[in-house]
Amino acid sequence: MGPVFFGSRKYTELPGGRIGRACRRAGALAALVALLAAASAAAQTWVTYPGDYRTMLLSRTGADGAAATANATEPSLSLDGRNLAFASAAPGLGPTGGQEQVFLRTVRERCTAESCACCRSLSASSNRTILVSLGDGVAGEPAAGAAGEPALSGSGWKVAFTSAAPNLGGRRGLSGVYLRNVRRGTTILVSRASGPRGAAANGASSEPSISADGNLVAFTSTATNLGGPRDGRAAVYVRDLSSNRTYLVSRWSNGRVLAAAEQPALAPGGGAVAFVSASPHSGTPAGVSQVYERDLRGGRTFLVSRADGRNGAAANADATRPSLDQNGSRVAFQSAASNLEPGATPHQNVYLRDVGAGRTWLVSRGFKHQMVPGPPANSASTQPSLSRDGRFICFQSAATNLGSGYGGEAQAGVENIFVYDTRSLGVFLISRASGQAGAPANGNSGEVSCSAGASLAAFSSAATNLEPGSPTGVVNVYRRTVFGGR
Repeated sequence: MGPVFFGSRKYTELPGGRIGRACRRAGALAALVALLAAASAAAQTWVTYPGDYRTMLLSRTGADGAAATANATEPSLSLDGRNLAFASAAPGLGPTGGQEQVFLRTVRERCTAESCACCRSLSASSNRTILVSLGDGVAGEPAAGAAGEPALSGSGWKVAFTSAAPNLGGRRGLSGVYLRNVRRGTTILVSRASGPRGAAANGASSEPSISADGNLVAFTSTATNLGGPRDGRAAVYVRDLSSNRTYLVSRWSNGRVLAAAEQPALAPGGGAVAFVSASPHSGTPAGVSQVYERDLRGGRTFLVSRADGRNGAAANADATRPSLDQNGSRVAFQSAASNLEPGATPHQNVYLRDVGAGRTWLVSRGFKHQMVPGPPANSASTQPSLSRDGRFICFQSAATNLGSGYGGEAQAGVENIFVYDTRSLGVFLISRASGQAGAPANGNSGEVSCSAGASLAAFSSAATNLEPGSPTGVVNVYRRTVFGGR
C-alpha cells in the first residue's frame, strides 16, 4: 500500500475533530472507511489525498436556498476556504438593482451527507449569503452602481472590491477600490492619497489584491495624485491601511517609474507584489509584457517571467496573470512564450518560477507516474492560482491530456479546472461532480481561487451536472473539496 498524504504531511490520524468530541466519535467509523478507501487507491495512483471530494454550489441564498438566477462570477476564496466572495446581479441574492454587486458566502459545513446529523444542523445555521458592496456603516446603503473584482483577506471578513458607485466615498464618475470589514460593518476608500483623509484618486482604480491580514491592498490606477506617473498611465500602488500610506510599487530598483503596469498580485504575507508591464528593460523583447516582482521590504524589482536559470532569457511572448505564495518566493504565471520550456506547445501555458532557486518549470502538462511529468497540455492553459505554501497550482485549461486516474476525465471542447502538485507532479481534474471520480463538468469552468493548501478550490462554471438542480444557461460559483477540506 502506497503512502497517503494530506497537504504536506503524511496522514496518520482520522479526519474531523473541529466541531466537537461527539461529532468526532460519530464520524470516526465513516472517516476510517474513507481513509482505507483512499489508501487502497494509492496502489494505483501512487499518491492519494483523503477527503470527501464534495462539489457544492455556493452562489445561492441561505443554507440550501435557490441558486443565483443570473451569472455569478469572480470567486475569491479565503485561505481557510470557509468564506467566498463573488459578483452577481441575481436579484434573489440581495438588492442588486439589476446591476452586478459583491456578495460574501459563509460556509461552515465540514460533513458529507453520510456524516452525523449534529454536524449538518450546526453547518446549516451558519451558511448564508450577504451583500458586501455597501456604504459605510452596519446598515450601509447598497452601492448605487455596479461592483465587482472581489478580493478576500485570509479570514474572509475583509473584502476589497471595485465600484464606480457615487455613494461609497470615491470620486464621482470614476471606479474606485474599497474595503468592506464585514464584522465591523465599515466600508473605506482604498484608492486615495496618503493620509487618513487623503484625496480620492483622480483616475480610475481597479484590480484589488489583498494581504492575508487585510492591512495591505494593492491596486491599479491611472490617477495622477497618488505619487506615481502624472501622465495618466496605469501604475500599481499599495495602500497600507495601518499607516494610511499609499505608495507606488511599479518602479525599478533604482526608483525610476515603469512606463505602465497592471494586474497586481500581493503575496499573502504582504512582503511582495507581482505585476505585469511591457516597460522597456534590458534583456526584454520590445513591446512584450513581462511579470515582475517588487520586494516591498528590500525595495528591489526583478524579472520573474524568464527561462530556467538565475539569468534565464525573458519570455518572448506576453507573460501575465501572476499569483504568489506566502512570501513571494514562488510565482505562477501564464505565457505563450516558446523559450521558457523546451517543447512547450505554442499556446498559453502555466509556469511556476522559484525565485530563490532560479528555476522555471512548466505546470500545464500531463502526468505519467511517480515523479515523471507527462506531455505539455494540448490546448491553452490560463488563470493560475498558487497555494499559500507554493506546492499546488490551480489553473484553467481546455486540454484533454491532463489529469490522472479517478475515472472519466475532462470532456473535449470544455474549459476545465485542474490542480498541479509540485511534489508528486500529479495533475488532477477539479471541475467535476461530487465524489473522487465524479462526472467531469459538461460546461465551461474558469476563474479558479484556491485555499491556503489548495485542499479547497472555488470556481465559476456553466456546467449543469456539478450539483443536482444546477440551473441551465447560468454561470454559478462552486467549491470543490480537493485534498481533505483544508
